Amino acid sequence: MVQLCNKAGVEYRGTHVFRHTHAVLLLESGASLKYVAARLGHEKITTTADYLHITEKIEKDELDKFAAHVLE
Repeated sequence: MVQLCNKAGVEYRGTHVFRHTHAVLLLESGASLKYVAARLGHEKITTTADYLHITEKIEKDELDKFAAHVLE
């Protein structure tokens, strides 16, 4: 992996970054935190929470849901 990154001119940041990216992409697609935890093999959701951050897409989607709920 290090050699591939060097060849591509990309800084190697370890394979852990793939787990983080996978978790965020699952959340952005609408997967529940419980599902993401199971997918990553975590017994506790709090462990999964360490992998996650709120992206602009997640922020927008959640605010849109909130607005739709308030305007019902």
